[in-house]
Amino acid sequence: MLVADFSRLPGPQDGLDYGDYAVVNVNPSVVPNPYVPTFRAYAYNVTGLQEVGGGERYDRFGFRGSPDHQGMSESGAMKGEGGPERDELEGCGVDFDCRVHFGSPSRRNLLWTPLGYAQYWMPKVEEYDARDTPEYELEYLTFSLSRLHGGGRISNTQPLIPLENLPEELRDSGVDKSKYAPYEMDDLTIPSWVELARRIGKDGSKVSKRFRKYMYVGGKAET
Repeated sequence: MLVADFSRLPGPQDGLDYGDYAVVNVNPSVVPNPYVPTFRAYAYNVTGLQEVGGGERYDRFGFRGSPDHQGMSESGAMKGEGGPERDELEGCGVDFDCRVHFGSPSRRNLLWTPLGYAQYWMPKVEEYDARDTPEYELEYLTFSLSRLHGGGRISNTQPLIPLENLPEELRDSGVDKSKYAPYEMDDLTIPSWVELARRIGKDGSKVSKRFRKYMYVGGKAET
């Protein structure tokens, strides 16, 4: 089970190598079978967009295993090029490139990093027919509420999601708690996803229960 896998993730003190992880996001389909229709609206870090003239912004970070990259793990310890997973793949004859770009937007919050998303759903889909205009409602956000309104490390003069696309309670920039913001993620980098997975993996936690609810949109959650 997915949550059980999350519970077995190594902790930060274990020197977790993010180069061993990738994140795949699959949201419920817009087609209402078997779940109710949904879609996601993403926000991205565009700080410095006007200054980009090429790839030099990322080149200075280097690849893991290259001379200009220190290979620092989450705990600050030095890391080598490969791990057990890579050794097993190479032994099976798989052409596996173990270089990991430490400066990619999936690993560091910089230009083009996804900051979060808002998931919308259609809970009343059974009430509509061909004559109706379907109406979507916000189901949840990955952002913290302070970042939603432009706070945090990446400041912005505009909210990350347009106010007209938010429920009334989230349009006030002073709101600090809401059922719509259970995850409070800084961004959608791999380290942030791994930290969320650790929280979900804690059996009985509030965030774990919310995750199960969102995982089975319109369906029955399995235990």
